[in-house]
Amino acid sequence: MSNILLQVERLTAGIVATNATVLFDSTTVATGNISYDNATGVITLQEAGRYEFDWWVATQSSLATDGVGFALVSSQGDVIIGNSPIKTGEVVGIGIIEVTVAPVTVELRNNSNAGVAYSALVPVKSVLAVIGESSTDIIGSTGSTGATGATGATGPTGDTGATGATGATGATGPTGDTGATGATGPTGATGATGTTGATGTTGPTGDIGATGATGPTGATGATGATGDIGPTGPSGPQDMDLSIMTTSLGNIDVVIAPNEGGGNNQALGGIAFGGDLDTRELSRVAAYIIQVGAGTGQFQMAVLQATSTSTALVVGVTDIVTTISGGLFVLPLTDTVNVAGGTIYYLAVYNQVNASQIGGVIAGTNTVQDAPPINFRAQNLAGFTIGQTINISDVNLWRTPWLAAMK
Repeated sequence: MSNILLQVERLTAGIVATNATVLFDSTTVATGNISYDNATGVITLQEAGRYEFDWWVATQSSLATDGVGFALVSSQGDVIIGNSPIKTGEVVGIGIIEVTVAPVTVELRNNSNAGVAYSALVPVKSVLAVIGESSTDIIGSTGSTGATGATGATGPTGDTGATGATGATGATGPTGDTGATGATGPTGATGATGTTGATGTTGPTGDIGATGATGPTGATGATGATGDIGPTGPSGPQDMDLSIMTTSLGNIDVVIAPNEGGGNNQALGGIAFGGDLDTRELSRVAAYIIQVGAGTGQFQMAVLQATSTSTALVVGVTDIVTTISGGLFVLPLTDTVNVAGGTIYYLAVYNQVNASQIGGVIAGTNTVQDAPPINFRAQNLAGFTIGQTINISDVNLWRTPWLAAMK
């Protein structure tokens, strides 16, 4: 019967970086010579024996190019991989590790070529179970040595062996003396006559003759009649309606719920930059609604200007609406906003429509340093008002909603 048991779980959402260890934050079973360090994610097998590992990880998304995968890695060189070509779902693995000399450490690592986000839709993000049997439980003690058997009778004489092979050929004798030098041959024929010498250089060129006199200028011709006025040319190029976006619409790779990451009355924003030095006039803001959900609830969009690395000022808002529709959802600003090129702005959305989802991308740095962040989350809001200062220092969600502002 197994005398070593361990089961650990992860209940906290987040992202595990490539080649990083999965950290389990809850130990449900721990029996026998086995221990788990929830600060490092390392399991220590403290007794020689056979250990069966079973694990799974619920995944939400990843930028990995070849699906997602996790591997059990031990200090004695074991690598047991479980992977999946589907980035949203469940990655499962199972394996057996034989320990002959204890202790041995084991950890579960992300072996994808990009970070992997745990699923935000289930309460338990990952589980790992270990069932072990010590060496003394697997192999019984050695029995006593049996008595020596009697000597058998002598067998008959074998047949005479075949004649041996012929011996190798003897070595070659030494080389004989060198013969005498032959007589000198006759003198060769006379060589051919040499080639003729090169031709002498050409003499100098004679002087150039004098230039002839210029002839008289001809009379000026009469002025021609004025031609007809040509047709009006085509109109010059018009300004594009689309002015600034948080990301390309074609790059959407994640859906964002109203309470994404467990937020409360929250708004999400993403950085937007025009890229030139011209002032632009904005009058509308758009979002991409993936799922309408309940279809009713408060929904508002806004334009903000960064004022520091942790704050932004609301400079334009839409009215708060209570009904949304799927696809490209456009609302007018309550007043036009002039944005300057070369200035950092944010487009933000306040979505309280239950069970709805808007399109976005996984992005961000998870830290605020010497520049305004790529995206932010602000909680406990009742919507946006012009002149309002918003704290943009919460960057732990790694989500940028797709938003665009237009003329």
